[in-house]
Amino acid sequence: MTCERCNNLNAKLLFLSVFNEQNICVFCKEKEEKHPDYKRAVKEIEKEESNGNYNFKGIGLPSELI
Repeated sequence: MTCERCNNLNAKLLFLSVFNEQNICVFCKEKEEKHPDYKRAVKEIEKEESNGNYNFKGIGLPSELI
């Protein structure tokens, strides 16, 4: 599997980003979790899902994570 953010070809496990719709590796997920906007992104997802929107695209990827 390949990480859609860092292009790691040997990613054994992928996660869905909370900022956008990318499938990301463990390393990129850990970087996301340390970002100051991480909690806000999670809260926005929860808010959208509670309103029935299960196709929320995220709040957008911060430039520091590109």
